[in-house]
Amino acid sequence: MSYIGKEPQFTQYPSKFFNGDGTAMTVSLDYAPPNAAALLVFIDGVRQDTSAYTLSGTSLTFTGTVPSGTNNVQVVHLGLTQDVGVPSDDTISTAKLQDDAVTTAKLDDDSVTAAKLNATGTASSSTFLRGDMAWASAGGDNTPSFRAYLTANQTGTTNAAWNKVNFNSTDWDTDSAFDTSTNYRFTVPTGEGGKYYFVAEVGVAPSAGSDGATDFAQVTIRKNGSALGNGDGMIRIPVNGTGGDIYVGSVMTTNLAASDYVEVYCYHNLGTSRQFAAANSFFAGYKLIGF
Repeated sequence: MSYIGKEPQFTQYPSKFFNGDGTAMTVSLDYAPPNAAALLVFIDGVRQDTSAYTLSGTSLTFTGTVPSGTNNVQVVHLGLTQDVGVPSDDTISTAKLQDDAVTTAKLDDDSVTAAKLNATGTASSSTFLRGDMAWASAGGDNTPSFRAYLTANQTGTTNAAWNKVNFNSTDWDTDSAFDTSTNYRFTVPTGEGGKYYFVAEVGVAPSAGSDGATDFAQVTIRKNGSALGNGDGMIRIPVNGTGGDIYVGSVMTTNLAASDYVEVYCYHNLGTSRQFAAANSFFAGYKLIGF
């Protein structure tokens, strides 16, 4: 026989007989019905109203006296509660998910406060989800980023030698990655490896008799204690005369991994110890996006 729609399904309704004992007795059912209306109860073949009994789990208690008899009480279940259960791990396929169903919104149920998508930050029209499950600005934020400077002139520099510039304060340091008290350098934070751009400028006071032919000042930005082999990050300027401070600078782009560090050194051969001027001496850098 053909059907329009789903073919009818048939099943048994569990039934159980009990012996009446002349009291308002309690009987034990094999299944716990959801409510009193989910049962058909008969005494001597007469169906009973739901007010004739009460339910508590699998216990059915009659509210009145049940006549004595053999199998004169019948209880029929109209259906059984089915436990849907929890799907096993790794069993829900992509095809089973509704389109656009996975969102970052939290559920309304007060007992559930977790978002449907486990990500940090705030989703919006101007952010995107990175590979580390963090919402970031769609334009990128070029961080970590810093700008360090000298709060006072650095004295005691050695002639004809490389001297580290002790930048001891910052205008900003987005990831607290610049050491202003011990090593005076930027260290790449965990998870922030990538390509970086750095720029530095140092003021050096010239000495009397600087001739420009042999006297010079030079700045280098070093990675992990060494200048790059291709000379990137190193600029040399001849020094002539005894006027104001001579400012020498340097730029560098390089690929860095977590824990790599970058610092600034300045060289001069002006005959005596010269100071590095606080005015306008700085060291700055930031991570490049899109690489």
